[in-house]
Amino acid sequence: MKSLNSINAKDNTPARCLLVAALLLTLLTIAACGSPPPRVPDAYKKAYDLNRKGETAFINGDDQKAIGFYNDALQTNISMEDFDGMAINLNNLATVYRATGNRAEADGCVDEILNAPAGQYVRDRLAEAAYLKAILRADAGEYNESGLWADKALINCTGPDGQMAGKVCNLKSRLALKQKDYKAAASFGEKAAKLNDGLKDGAEKANSHRLVAAAYAGQGRMNEARKFYEQALALDKELGLGKKVALDLIGIGNVLYSQKDYAGAKNYFKRAVSVCEGGGYAETGKEAAALAEKCGQAIGKGKL
Repeated sequence: MKSLNSINAKDNTPARCLLVAALLLTLLTIAACGSPPPRVPDAYKKAYDLNRKGETAFINGDDQKAIGFYNDALQTNISMEDFDGMAINLNNLATVYRATGNRAEADGCVDEILNAPAGQYVRDRLAEAAYLKAILRADAGEYNESGLWADKALINCTGPDGQMAGKVCNLKSRLALKQKDYKAAASFGEKAAKLNDGLKDGAEKANSHRLVAAAYAGQGRMNEARKFYEQALALDKELGLGKKVALDLIGIGNVLYSQKDYAGAKNYFKRAVSVCEGGGYAETGKEAAALAEKCGQAIGKGKL
C-alpha cells in the first residue's frame, strides 16, 4: 500500500507486505535446512499476485485498475478468512481512494478494520488503519481528531523495526507545526528521526529531518534548522525525490532570508525554481519564484 507521509500530498511509495511473502520466506528457510518445502495454497498465490498487480497499477498512476486489483485480492482473502490479507488490502484500498479524493470510501475501508471485533486483526494492522484515519482527518482539517487517531496508532505499533512508529511520529510533528507548537513539533520530529535511523525507508527519514528543521526554524534556531534541511536534501537527492528536493532548497533559502543573507537565499530559491521546472511541480515552483523575487526586492532596496 502507499505510504502516506504528508498531510496534503500523496506519497508514491507502496508497502510490499502480504502474508504470502512471509510464507514464501518460510519456505526458503525450510528449503535451506534440507527439508522439502510445503506447497503454498493457490488462493494465497492468487491474492499475492493480485496485490502486486494493484501495487504496480498504483505506481503507474492507474488508480482505477489498482482499485480493481485490490478489491479482487480482498475478495480472495475473504474467501479463505485470511484476516491479515484482508486488513492489508483494505488499507491499500483506503490509500488509493484517498489519492483519488474519495475520502468517504477511504474512511469506510479503514473503519472496517477499526470497528471489527477485538482480536480479529493484529495490532500492527490496527496501527496502519489508525494512521490512515489520522491522515484522512488531517486532510479534512480536523487536526485535533487527527492527533487522537495518531495516538491510537502509536499505542498499537508493535513492529520490531519501528517503521510505522516513525511515520506516526512524523505525522504528530507535522500536526504540531500546523498549530505552531514548535516545541512539540521538534520533539516528535527528533523521536521520528531516531526511529527512522537505519531503516531502509530513506524518504521517511528525510521527512523527519525536514520536520525537525521546520520546527527549529520556528523556534529561531536557524543554524540547526539549516543543518537538518541539508541532511534532508542529501537524502532526497539520493532518492531522486524532485519535489522534496525543491522543498529542502526552499527551507534553506528561508533560513538564509531570516539571517538577512538575501543573495544566498535567492540562489537557493532559484535552484528550487529550476528543480520544479524540470519536474513539473508548478505550485511549488510558483512559491519558490515569489520568494526569489522577494529576495531581489530586498537586495534592490539595499538590505544586504
